[in-house]
Amino acid sequence: YIKDLKKREEVDSKSILIDPLTLSDSFGYRSKPFSLSYDVLRGMSKTHIIKSIIKTRKEQVSAFCVPQPDKYSSGFIVRKKRKFYSDKKEGDLTNAEKRRIEDIIEFMLNCGNTDNFWHADSFETFVGKIIDDSLTLDQATFECVRNKKGELIEFFATDGGTYRVADSYDDDDYTSKEVEIKGYVPSYVQLFQENVISEFYPWELGFGIRNPTTSIYTNGYGKSELEDMIQTVTSILNSDLYNANFFRVGSSPKGILRYSGNINGNTVEDFKRQWQAQVAGVMNAHKIPLINADKMDFINTHVPNKDMEYSQYQEFLIKISCAQYTIDPSEIGFPMSGSTGVQPMFEGNNEAKLKYSKDKGLSPLLKRLEGWLNKWIVSQLDKDYEFKFDLGLIAEFELEGVDASESY
Repeated sequence: YIKDLKKREEVDSKSILIDPLTLSDSFGYRSKPFSLSYDVLRGMSKTHIIKSIIKTRKEQVSAFCVPQPDKYSSGFIVRKKRKFYSDKKEGDLTNAEKRRIEDIIEFMLNCGNTDNFWHADSFETFVGKIIDDSLTLDQATFECVRNKKGELIEFFATDGGTYRVADSYDDDDYTSKEVEIKGYVPSYVQLFQENVISEFYPWELGFGIRNPTTSIYTNGYGKSELEDMIQTVTSILNSDLYNANFFRVGSSPKGILRYSGNINGNTVEDFKRQWQAQVAGVMNAHKIPLINADKMDFINTHVPNKDMEYSQYQEFLIKISCAQYTIDPSEIGFPMSGSTGVQPMFEGNNEAKLKYSKDKGLSPLLKRLEGWLNKWIVSQLDKDYEFKFDLGLIAEFELEGVDASESY
């Protein structure tokens, strides 16, 4: 009777939040509407420029995957949740609170396997795996294993390309009470050879999306940067292939040799063979044509390397790729005109590049990762605590243009 009363009081929303083309839901999951499969996206991520961007971001994030040793260094911390509208100052932690924080940190470092850490990845390895999937597919997934009491005991990274949003996700018409737990139904499924092999409730699978959208045709999925870079990545591959083939099978003659007079044909052929044997180059790349004329001279047809290699166009493609991932080209080893410098991240007084990466690229990525870890892991261990990445005061000082050594 009470449930019936509560149901009468519920107010349903009127907006359509799912794909109206429900035919794609008939397999037990919602299809992701995209022109590129997960395998194609992973293939695109192996392009040297994209691979360098993803690897650089992973290495930068890995610097935060250790407990912060002091307030001057980068790392992560676990702290009590701060109250937004409290007039009381937060006091020092009690011994019990400190022990609780230590337990949570130990849990995070061993991915939950505190008794059998040989079995699991380290926290750094775990973060590297899901960041790779996130930057490639915009779909970072990790399973949260619970014991029979419902307590979180382990978490590990999984293949993001094998998971889909279940057709029962946020579906008020889903009435299968046999699979309903605590009022929830399976939200995600795992596929193998296009068949559903496992179902996951909201608390069993972390499903991280960085680029959500309100489009009703996305079915709750995100959109990877690579999906917007089809033409850019294709142009990078074509440019590399063109230049590689030029040196491998093409011809780049230095010029044309003209000779004159009544010269014996055999003598000319001997001269050709001797010339080609000495100066033709690899795969006849610099083979010199000989033609008959009034006198002997040399016509220079050599093309400068700068024009031949289309360096400006390649630089443009690299900048476009870096702009999509909001990273400076100099950070992946391509210092260019207009980039902020050549020094690596967190090394030297490189305020402009650090500010760019922190505000536009690295900081949002860390924020997303914080949210996923807090939602599916830390809040499940203890709702009074939260996980946070901390840049450290040294980097903050450099960001403001202050000499960190003097401040220290």
